[in-house]
Amino acid sequence: MLGTKNLHEILGDRESISCDMQGVLDDATENWGIKVERVEIKDVRLPVQLQRAMAAEAEAAREARAKVIAAEGEQKASRALKEAAEVIFPSLRQPSSFDTYRL
Repeated sequence: MLGTKNLHEILGDRESISCDMQGVLDDATENWGIKVERVEIKDVRLPVQLQRAMAAEAEAAREARAKVIAAEGEQKASRALKEAAEVIFPSLRQPSSFDTYRL
């Protein structure tokens, strides 16, 4: 039953999964006169390959976030340099497409 859930669901919905498991066990053992009183999910072991895949996915997500943060920092620095240049050298602004050129 745990194989049908993703890790996030297993960690977040232990109670409901336990209740579902108890229902399945009750149905299977009712004919024998056995009543399951309690089911708890205490220890979930992940295969090594799955652990590696999850670690690689998390690392890729961290690297992507780091690249976005670095790009945003470069963009802010670029804007600050542009504003500083406009303050220091107001006459050297770049011509816009509306400016006319005379030869």
